[in-house]
Amino acid sequence: KLIWNIRCSDMMGRYDKGINKLLLKTLSGLSFKPDVIISNSQAGIDEHIKKGYKNDRMVKISNGININTFKLTNSKREQIRNELGIPNNIFLIGNIGRYDIVKGHKIIIKALSKSKDIWCLFVGDGVTKSLEIQKLIIQYNLMNRVILLEQRNDIHKILSSLDIFISSSFSEGFPTAVAEAMSCKVPIISTKAGDSLNIIKECGLFFKTGNSEDLFEKINKIKSMNLNEKEILVEAARRRIVDNFSIETMVDKYQNIYSKLFKLS
Repeated sequence: KLIWNIRCSDMMGRYDKGINKLLLKTLSGLSFKPDVIISNSQAGIDEHIKKGYKNDRMVKISNGININTFKLTNSKREQIRNELGIPNNIFLIGNIGRYDIVKGHKIIIKALSKSKDIWCLFVGDGVTKSLEIQKLIIQYNLMNRVILLEQRNDIHKILSSLDIFISSSFSEGFPTAVAEAMSCKVPIISTKAGDSLNIIKECGLFFKTGNSEDLFEKINKIKSMNLNEKEILVEAARRRIVDNFSIETMVDKYQNIYSKLFKLS
């Protein structure tokens, strides 16, 4: 039996040129070969069908979150803030993801520049090496309010230190970091890229893609919420992940696929 797996969507047109275009054309022509093509997002399915992939082979299995690891604890919040020198009374926004123009780091920085007291934490491969990020930080005089970290293996702790998680992506498949933040009961502000809308639904806020002013408005909206309003929002977000996007749910769906293929063989 042959199974393919798709882990992305449109990637801002990167698959429409060069070697990627050739590869995608070849794979779409061969997409009748696999017994199943599993995508971790509906956005991935829709985009690849547009590129010629066989619709009748497609199955969506969303990424699963370890809800026992990704959960909020005050001790993790204090530990990370102490490590990074972030006072507990500082309102901290953040983003987890590699540096890539598609991730929209510059939109968060531009939104942050409109504030005088909010701090920001970026964590991901390449963020400390990005000339774009460094130039923007200097341009907006944010050297004392932006912290850059490379990849880490304690993302659950990092998330617990945040007051808001922001996904500023222009393109996504399944935004795993969004689901992990929701599981940690961190308020979410996101674009509607990829499957973000379906994951978050009413459990977070959305802003217009690429619009730093709209993002800043949504940051202030959450910042001004009282404790009860925030708790209602994040509790609903946590429940949505537990009920729909746990790692156990993902494993069950993969096992069902494998069982069906085995029975047919």
